[in-house]
Amino acid sequence: MKRIIFYGVVVGSIVLLSAVGFCAPTGNPNDVQSPQGPGLFNMESHGAGFLKVGGDLDFILERELETGAAGISDLKVDDEHWYMAKISYNIQNRADVFVLLGGADQNISYNDAGVAVKAESSTDFAWGVGGKVFIYEFPDWKVRLSASGLYRHFEPDIDKITAGGVDMTGLMTSHTWEVSEWQVGGAISKEYPLSEGSQAVVLVPYIGLMYADSTVKGKVEAAGGQSDIGNAKNHVKVGMPLGADLLIGDNVSLNVEGEFFDEYAISTGLTIKL
Repeated sequence: MKRIIFYGVVVGSIVLLSAVGFCAPTGNPNDVQSPQGPGLFNMESHGAGFLKVGGDLDFILERELETGAAGISDLKVDDEHWYMAKISYNIQNRADVFVLLGGADQNISYNDAGVAVKAESSTDFAWGVGGKVFIYEFPDWKVRLSASGLYRHFEPDIDKITAGGVDMTGLMTSHTWEVSEWQVGGAISKEYPLSEGSQAVVLVPYIGLMYADSTVKGKVEAAGGQSDIGNAKNHVKVGMPLGADLLIGDNVSLNVEGEFFDEYAISTGLTIKL
C-alpha cells in the first residue's frame, strides 16, 4: 500500500508541477542539490550561498513551427545549437538562479507560396536566465521532486538562404532574425550510488513534463521580393525531458538529456561547485 501511495503522489506531483509552470530545462542538471559536496572553496562556511560554474551544449535536431503568415507552410527548425557558459547561485540548498552566456545558431526550412526555402544563420551572441527549486524529497527512496524554468534569446545574421534550390544569399538587401525560447515544467529524480568513498560516483536519472514555446521572427528582402515567416511558434508545446546527472566526487556533475514530443533534442552539461 505504501508503494501505491508513493507512486500516486509522484505522478500527481509531476502533473501538478507541470500545470503550475516548472520544468527541468534542457541542458541543465536537474537536481538543485548537486553536486553535493562543500564546494572547492567551501563558501557556505562563511555564511554565504555557493556558486556553480559550467557549460551546456544543446543540439535541437527538429522542431515543428506554425505561423499565421500568408503563404507560409511546412515550417520547421532543422538544426539549432546553443553553446552556453553558465553560472549559478544557490540559496540555502533549496534554489538555484543562473545566467547563461554564449552563442547560438539556427537553420530553418519552409514553403513560401509553393517555393521551398532554406535559411541558415550564423553563430551569434546568446543569453539566458532561469532558476531551479527543490520541492520535496522521499528520503527512504532517495527520490526528489524539483522544478525550474528557463528563458533564452539570440538574434543572428543569415549566412545563407536558398529558394527553390537556388542560392539567393548574394541577392539579399536586408534581413531580420530573432529567436526567443522559454520552458517550464516539473521533474522527478532518483539517486543510485555506483561507488562510495571520497570520490563516490552517483547516478541520478530523471524524467519530467514540460510546457515550452519559442518565437522565431524571420524576414528576408531580396531583389525581386521578400519572404516573411511572421512570428512563428512551436506547433507542439508539451515535451518530456529524460536524462541523468552523474555526480563524480563531491563537486563535479555531468549531465546528458534528451527531449521528446515538442522537439527532438539532445544536450550535455558540466557543473563544478565552487
